[in-house]
Amino acid sequence: MDAQESLDGSAAASYFNTSRYFVQLCRVNKSQNELELMKKACDISSEAFINSMKVSHPFINEHLIYSKFDFDCKIRGASYLGYIPVIAGGSRATTLHYIRNNQIIKNGELVLMDAGCQFNEYVSDITRTWPVNGKFTKEQKELYQACLNVQKHCIDNCAPGISIQKLYYMMMRKLGDELSQLGLIDRVEHESYVRPSEPETNPIAFNYLRKLTNFCAHDVGHYLGLDVHDCPEVSKHNDLEPNTVITIEPGIYIRPDDESVPLKYRGIGIRIEDDIVITDNGCEVLSNKCPKEVDELERILNSQ
Repeated sequence: MDAQESLDGSAAASYFNTSRYFVQLCRVNKSQNELELMKKACDISSEAFINSMKVSHPFINEHLIYSKFDFDCKIRGASYLGYIPVIAGGSRATTLHYIRNNQIIKNGELVLMDAGCQFNEYVSDITRTWPVNGKFTKEQKELYQACLNVQKHCIDNCAPGISIQKLYYMMMRKLGDELSQLGLIDRVEHESYVRPSEPETNPIAFNYLRKLTNFCAHDVGHYLGLDVHDCPEVSKHNDLEPNTVITIEPGIYIRPDDESVPLKYRGIGIRIEDDIVITDNGCEVLSNKCPKEVDELERILNSQ
């Protein structure tokens, strides 16, 4: 029996010949009409994000921000939210998928909001992080800018032929670079594992990757479409093709009890997420109407 015959008779082959798997393969690449619906979902969510920022203030309850976002999406035509959002103030932002969304956000704390609406069955998925008092502290700004630099670097490299898995390695390499510049990871150690001569999409040594996952324990992104985590059985090792929509969502999370980092950084959680469509020559940010630069955020927060 040759290798192909062995594969054809395996359980894996029988699964990958099912209609369910092939339907997911078809769903990965979007039609122009689908992309227009997804752009509309992103535009609605972006407006709702801006309005949620404007109502933010010290000692606001997370649930009020949740309610404001939900209301603003629905009055703009969204059927409902695409998933239970994350509205995490302060150190709660270091807990992935925190969904209690009912605590007071204190003066000087950041709020991380991961939310998106569903418009005509297509989902948007956006995350922004901002200070409820309208001004980043020095430490918050340093970590935020580091996270934004990582995200921009990944987006700049989104194009046909790269995979989500390769973008993950790229994200973690850039994250290590940014954290080492802030002194949160030893620079010499970083340079010993991540060499400039290597392709950025190369896998990272396990020991160093494990250290980086203390700061970001999730993937760079996922497929997006009719579901927030669309086509989950389509491999992230597949090369991306034009009209594929993915998210790019690096994060930096430092637990309050993490004594390996300076006290001034502890308890800060940041994630920045955008929805990206792969084009023939690169990519387009579908959620580009949602502000994320530090000066943009502070201007909006102080415009109420």
